Amino acid sequence: MTAAVPRDATTSGHRAIGKTLPLALLIATALVGACSQAPPPAQPAASATAEPAPPAPAKPVSSANIVPSDARISLVNNNGQLRYDGQVDNEATAKRIVAALSGTHAQSRLSGHLATEPGTRPASWQDNLGAFAADFDVSGAAVSFEADRIVLSGQVAQADRRRLLERARVLFPKHRYLGLFEGLDADAAPPSGPARALADFKPGGSEVELLMALNQSSIGFARESAQIDASSLDLVSRAATALKAAPGDARIEISGPVDDTGDNERDLALSKQRADALKAQLIINGVNPAAIETRGRTRATADKASSPHQGNLGFRLLSQ
Repeated sequence: MTAAVPRDATTSGHRAIGKTLPLALLIATALVGACSQAPPPAQPAASATAEPAPPAPAKPVSSANIVPSDARISLVNNNGQLRYDGQVDNEATAKRIVAALSGTHAQSRLSGHLATEPGTRPASWQDNLGAFAADFDVSGAAVSFEADRIVLSGQVAQADRRRLLERARVLFPKHRYLGLFEGLDADAAPPSGPARALADFKPGGSEVELLMALNQSSIGFARESAQIDASSLDLVSRAATALKAAPGDARIEISGPVDDTGDNERDLALSKQRADALKAQLIINGVNPAAIETRGRTRATADKASSPHQGNLGFRLLSQ
């Protein structure tokens, strides 16, 4: 089941009907013609007192077939156009959320799709989503809500990250603030670990210093996936800042992390996808696409590499 939404015309179903209807009519006509060529078999006379059979009762939907899941929604701001996508429990909830978003954005600047599925658990963020959307005015930013998780991503300046985090804490207390919401509280004190190495790289630093900082970044990915961990998005932002501060002609190659499954073809493909995913995030954060190349590896090729980061995410400088 899906909820109807503004400006998101779901016309694919109508096109499919338009294409299949003539064929269905031809089949139906052929069947009728075939039946008309022979007289129908004689039917027994109906009793004058016979009552029509009652309709069979509808089968109830078994709760055993409903898989519980958490309500979720993502909001993306693209030059003031707000796009939403997600899943909620029923049509009434979907309409309420769309109405709340419509109260903060004109219909011409709002589009999206909300699926409805039985068994979807309602979330506490639903009631204040419209109020948060009213302040979600950063072009290039994305935020997702699922259960008690709120993840900020995209290209968001430090000041806007702080502002949106403060707003989220007011509207959605007792939630987990992840992605670009992370690392902000630590700014009052010097960052440590991988974040410290990236923060220490300043404009005018050497390419060697840049490479050392990047190779300490330890950006993580979801298991068997090219999706960057939400907990690593702050590191991605810091890595982008370091790359933008590098000498103008600096170019790097990203080697994606390797999963050693024993299937070299699969491992190579996933490693390349992860490298490409990181490149995309760096570009979103303002890095010049021409400054980044990517490649995939397998465990065998990683073991032969001279890099100390064998099998893990790796960066190396490219010759000019």
